[in-house]
Amino acid sequence: MKILGIKLFDIGFSNFDPNLKDKINYVLVKDSYKINDYLYTTGELNAYPYDTPLSKKMVHYNNGKWEKDPIIDDLSLVIKSKDGLVLICGCCHSGLLNVCSYASKVFNTRISTIIGGTHMLFFSKKEIENIAKTLEEEFGKPKLYLNHCTRKKKIKQLEQYFGDNIVQNMSVGTKLIVNLT
Repeated sequence: MKILGIKLFDIGFSNFDPNLKDKINYVLVKDSYKINDYLYTTGELNAYPYDTPLSKKMVHYNNGKWEKDPIIDDLSLVIKSKDGLVLICGCCHSGLLNVCSYASKVFNTRISTIIGGTHMLFFSKKEIENIAKTLEEEFGKPKLYLNHCTRKKKIKQLEQYFGDNIVQNMSVGTKLIVNLT
């Protein structure tokens, strides 16, 4: 389907195999959810102080019309570590800086590490530089272990800004040790 010349993709829940449906238990929560003493979810993101190129394009169908998607379901995992928060991001459709801002406020702790996808594949060099500058100035320059929807070119740009001691491409099979206590 196209709207205003833009091809739309359904990124909602897939249809599950009926044999698996009985084994899946969804727990939908608005707030941060404690999984154990160290592992939490962010909960629904509900504040977007940073505008991103992607957030301008995300739409959803609501009450019979297409409208801007508030992307409240952009969930990330949070590990409380000795060194600060470790964010495990899926894709950051709402924007990496928005996820960082929200997690910092919810957990009132600095972010030490970001792992995962950041959906910056279509960002310009200037937008990547702005993200790097904000990560440094407002979030204390966390270590970045990035993959899939960040793209190697964008990871390389961030590496040029921060150095390879801060930024790494985290491909499948990479092991990372987090100090919990």
